[in-house]
Amino acid sequence: MKKDYRGFEITVKREMCMAGYDLIYYDIFRKSDLWELTSSYRDGGYVREVMKECEEMVDDYYKNPQEYEEEQE
Repeated sequence: MKKDYRGFEITVKREMCMAGYDLIYYDIFRKSDLWELTSSYRDGGYVREVMKECEEMVDDYYKNPQEYEEEQE
């Protein structure tokens, strides 16, 4: 599942890992300069739930950009 959200591109997908079981992979990139807000994976859950959590992280970025500024450098 891919979504444009408030200037970011969020991708969340379920894929089989090399160990042979499903994981949910997700990443969030700012579209203007491809800065990565986050990317990771998780064992278990639902793709739609992870998408909602990613949207909440983008919302938090706009509310508290100072918390993310160190990560940009």
